[in-house]
Amino acid sequence: MEDQVDFLNLPPLHTNSLTNRLNLILQLKEHINYTTETFEQYSDVGLNLCKCMEKLSGSFTCYQEFQSDPTLRSISNLLDSFQSTLKNHYLQIEDLIIKPLIKFVKTDIREAEEKAKRANQNVDNYFRNVENYVALKKKNTNELQEIEGRLMASHWQAVESDFSFHRALDLVERKKLIEITATVCFLESAVLNGNPKILKIIILYQKKNFSS
Repeated sequence: MEDQVDFLNLPPLHTNSLTNRLNLILQLKEHINYTTETFEQYSDVGLNLCKCMEKLSGSFTCYQEFQSDPTLRSISNLLDSFQSTLKNHYLQIEDLIIKPLIKFVKTDIREAEEKAKRANQNVDNYFRNVENYVALKKKNTNELQEIEGRLMASHWQAVESDFSFHRALDLVERKKLIEITATVCFLESAVLNGNPKILKIIILYQKKNFSS
C-alpha cells in the first residue's frame, strides 16, 4: 500500500530510489560493454587462427608427395578437425555471449534509460505546476482553474511515466540474472573447463602418433 502511495505522491525518497537503481544498471552496462569488446577481440583472433589452420591444412594437399605421406596426411586431418571444432567454439561465443549481451544493452537497458529521461521530465514538470498552483492560489486569481487542469494532467503524466520507468528497471534487473547467468554457465562449460571435442582430438592424435 505504501508503494502505491509513493507512485501517486512521487516523494523524493521514491524518485531517488529509482535513480539509484538506474545508476547501478548503468555501471553494469559499462562492465557488459567491456566484456563484449573483450570477447569480440577473442572471437576475431580465434576465427583468424582458424583461417590460418585451414590454409595450412590445404597446403598439405597441394603436392602429390605430401598426399602419400601418412604422417603429413594425419597432421592435415588433425588440423581440419581442430579448425572445425575451434571455429564452432568461436561461433558459439558470438551466438551465446556477444549477441545476447549486445541485445540486452541496446534494447532493455536503453529502454530503461529513455524511460528515465521521460519520467524525470514529467516529474519536474508536475512539481513546477504544483509551485505555480500554490502561488496562484494565494493570489486567488482567475487563472486558478486553468492551472488546476494543467496540474491534474501533468500529475497523470508524471505518475504514468514514473511507473513505466519502474517497470523497465524491474525488467532489466530480472533479465540481467538470466543473461549474466547464461554467460557464466557457457564460460564455465566451454572455456574454463576446456572444450571436450578439442581435448578428445588432441588425445587421440597423441595416442596415434606419439605412443611408444
